[in-house]
Amino acid sequence: MFLFGACSVLDGVDKESWSAGEVREAAEKVSSALGNEPQLPGSSADGYTSLIEAEFMRAGEGRGPSYAVSVERVGGAHDYEVSAGGAGSSVCLHVTETESAGGGVFVPGANGGSSDSLARYDLTTTVDDGPC
Repeated sequence: MFLFGACSVLDGVDKESWSAGEVREAAEKVSSALGNEPQLPGSSADGYTSLIEAEFMRAGEGRGPSYAVSVERVGGAHDYEVSAGGAGSSVCLHVTETESAGGGVFVPGANGGSSDSLARYDLTTTVDDGPC
């Protein structure tokens, strides 16, 4: 019984932190997920930070606590530094956006007569170990 309790405690401790390998693996999944479908452009201040954070939570489910994940946009380009509590390391996601050949999203005009289209972007992402 003590052995079972000890294993349960160790499993709980493992879920309270991330390893460097888990951060890298989740980042690779995020990179793949971002390329699956065209995206609307990120905001000028946030870029794709919120999208990356949501995908990272999904990719890392069950690996470590979601509250320990930090995604920060670095500089004016689309570079995002991702770190997770306990991992002791971070990864850098470099996002490149290309206007999607599939077209944009139709937005009807407020007056009913004019309309516009918002471009969507295909995202390609590379992952590098370490800070951006």
